[in-house]
Amino acid sequence: MVATRSRRGLERIKPQVVADYKYGMKGVDTSDQMVVSYPSTRNSLKWSKKVLFNLFDMAVVNAFSLHKVLGGRLTQLIFRKKLAEDLMQLGSHHGREVRSRSISRSSLPAPVLQGIHCQISTPHGRYRRCRLCYTRGVRRMTKICSGCDVPLCWTSCFEEYHTQNASTSR
Repeated sequence: MVATRSRRGLERIKPQVVADYKYGMKGVDTSDQMVVSYPSTRNSLKWSKKVLFNLFDMAVVNAFSLHKVLGGRLTQLIFRKKLAEDLMQLGSHHGREVRSRSISRSSLPAPVLQGIHCQISTPHGRYRRCRLCYTRGVRRMTKICSGCDVPLCWTSCFEEYHTQNASTSR
């Protein structure tokens, strides 16, 4: 048991476990306050994404704390802005934005590699029905191919359509 005094001067007795817990929570409480100051999570996100963004926020706060310990004088907001700028510079490659796609460029059909065909958004962001899926009785909305102005799914229809047309045009 630990005896402590309140603000009014009254003596209170707490179990040692409570005193140890409160002493150890000082750093965690400060860290949590700093994470909440500039959160990157949104209400519409799934819980798994919220956990990921919370871990990212904690990593940023830890980096900021390290910056302060090493003598840095930036505020947390300026530190976060500088970090975002540095990460965006790392994400660009020779002045171009690097796009991450689930399909590697080597797996794309040959016309795409030549830069002739790629999927683009339709005017006003509207989607159109995939031509091949529509002939099969499936309603699937997608973007259009810039080279041939045909709406095609990015999965298999895009490659299938272009290989069919490449073999018929030869």
